[in-house]
Amino acid sequence: MENKELKALQDELDVMKWNDTQARGGQDTCGTYDYCVKCDKSTDFPCARAKTAFEAVAVAEAKPAKKAKPVSDKAIRTRKTTRSKKAE
Repeated sequence: MENKELKALQDELDVMKWNDTQARGGQDTCGTYDYCVKCDKSTDFPCARAKTAFEAVAVAEAKPAKKAKPVSDKAIRTRKTTRSKKAE
């Protein structure tokens, strides 16, 4: 993600945090979101970077594992034939 996109996302998250803080009677909401586990406050745009990293992990974990294709009857017959020929 480019700095321009990170800045836009950071600005959006800052507004959301501000509104949530006001709704909680002034209690700071920094560190209370799910993506905050990925936060590194020493970087520029820390919330934006944390959110994109958190979402990348969530997407990767959400992908279903590939299932093995069922073996066709023809493949089973071919294997049996190949094995019996090798035994001869």
